[in-house]
Amino acid sequence: HAARLRRALRSRVDEIVRATAVLASSRLRTGDVSALEADLVKAESLAATELAGRGVHEESIARTRLRMLVGLAESPLGADLAAARDPQDNAGASESEGEDALSKMATTLPPEETLERIALGARPDLRASEIAVELTGERLGLEKSRIVQLFARLDAKPVGSRGGGPLLWIPGFTADIPIFNQNPGGRARANAEIERVSLLYLATRQQVLTDVRLAHEELMMAVSSLGPWRNDIVPLQEKNLRAAMKAYEAGADSYLLVLEATRRLLDARLRELDLGLDARRARARLD
Repeated sequence: HAARLRRALRSRVDEIVRATAVLASSRLRTGDVSALEADLVKAESLAATELAGRGVHEESIARTRLRMLVGLAESPLGADLAAARDPQDNAGASESEGEDALSKMATTLPPEETLERIALGARPDLRASEIAVELTGERLGLEKSRIVQLFARLDAKPVGSRGGGPLLWIPGFTADIPIFNQNPGGRARANAEIERVSLLYLATRQQVLTDVRLAHEELMMAVSSLGPWRNDIVPLQEKNLRAAMKAYEAGADSYLLVLEATRRLLDARLRELDLGLDARRARARLD
């Protein structure tokens, strides 16, 4: 959906800049503009054409990835597959209403600490690490109560399959392992194994917390960046275009000013589209 909108906007920008370049060449022949100004417009036209071409390929790439996601990579059924509308938008809602809904969701999120607890209790990779610690402890002869005590030192999360107070785990932690034959090699291997799975559990747990914090911060950043463009910059460019059109109709300015104002408006809308996409991606990562 975003790739299709981006392609359409870039194509429109290309059309406008091409028209600007033709008008600049005409005014150069009549002596109304300098050669430098005409060359600058021509260079911008070439850059806009390149971006328009990239937009076509980006839409094709997005469609190819979507076909793989829905399992149609080898089927001709997905040749024209596309997203009908953005999933964040309500049925029949406009693009701006969808952005408003996204902003409301970002501002009504639970506290970051709550999101962390939810992730710690729900992430399957963390549960797999817990099971690895449990199995290692049982294999080495640790009683259930001592495995729980081990988690009490490693685990500070109040939800999930395990619990315990927020105790600080110190690197180099060791646990007494009841190895009955008392051979040093066996004890060393037992200590190394329980330490290995404990460190793996801690690394997974810290990765879960980091994932949540980064996704939350990225969502806040994207929404805060989107607001000024949607509420201030794009409306201001629309106002500038209306003013340029009135000046042209009154004969006070040339049509070149209208074309430039239109191009700036389309650039602003393209930037708004990209920021909206960033916000949606951040929301998806947080989910």
